[in-house]
Amino acid sequence: MGAAAAAAAAWLQTKDHANVAQAYAVAARELWAIEQRLGEPRDEREWADFVESAERAISREHTLWLARRGAPHRAAP
Repeated sequence: MGAAAAAAAAWLQTKDHANVAQAYAVAARELWAIEQRLGEPRDEREWADFVESAERAISREHTLWLARRGAPHRAAP
């Protein structure tokens, strides 16, 4: 029984690790794409749009990170 329980726990941890790895890979690609655009904003409006897209990418990952840990997500003020 103990071995079966340990195997089940290990399988669940492996599955969770795969999900986390995939989420981090998506976040890394988004941040890389944002970094490639860093020199593009030419005026204040373009800069604001650029910053907003970067913040959305980070916010999505942060929300997922909180959800995986069971922490409640607080809405931005």
